[in-house]
Amino acid sequence: MPGMVITELFGVPVKDRSQFKKWVDILFQPYDKETQADMERKKQVAAKEYYQYLYPIVVEKRSNPSEDIISDLIQVEVDGDRFTDDAIVRISMFI
Repeated sequence: MPGMVITELFGVPVKDRSQFKKWVDILFQPYDKETQADMERKKQVAAKEYYQYLYPIVVEKRSNPSEDIISDLIQVEVDGDRFTDDAIVRISMFI
């Protein structure tokens, strides 16, 4: 799914969408044998920044849900349990 579409579905503020798309693009960029070590480092940095950015948004949406996928994930119940904020951020990385 293209990065800009993901930002809209997640409810990322418009001012942050370009940066969010950069993180998503890096996270899903395929590995190349010649640049594998450099790409792994970039992916680790992008994952950390993505997590640090999205976690407070998930916390806020738990109190103030809206019409987006993050708010939907907050409402999901599995065997009577809801996802933690940490789990929601991690799940969102694979959407």
